[in-house]
Amino acid sequence: ITLCRGTPRAWLNHGERIEVSNAPTALGRISFNVSSSLGSSLPVVKATVRVVPGVTGPGVTGPGGTRGGEAIVLRLRVPGGLEPHWTIQGVQLNGAKWSAFDPKAETVSLLPLGAGTPTEQTLVVTYTKARRLGLGLGRS
Repeated sequence: ITLCRGTPRAWLNHGERIEVSNAPTALGRISFNVSSSLGSSLPVVKATVRVVPGVTGPGVTGPGGTRGGEAIVLRLRVPGGLEPHWTIQGVQLNGAKWSAFDPKAETVSLLPLGAGTPTEQTLVVTYTKARRLGLGLGRS
């Protein structure tokens, strides 16, 4: 499941917040919030994702009603526009350095669901400003 896949970029302007509560999914009920502090001295986006496992869709099996190994991906479409633009520099998941992110796709993968996975995961995504490369704009 990908969360925030198509949210407008303006929804993550500095000070903005996205919040969803108890959305039914094949993995169970998902609640999440995402807040932007891109205008601060340490530009970050923070997110908390909570899954309450349960049978809410077809083909759901496994402990707690979830399919083992299912992943949740969070797409963070931060404001774009004129260069330089924001790019993911690093991620912490539940307080530890986390490497499962793709700056180009603007995504962070959370821990796969299954036995031993916490039902609540907290992300801190740090950003830096960078110039886009290889846009094919006809410049040499």
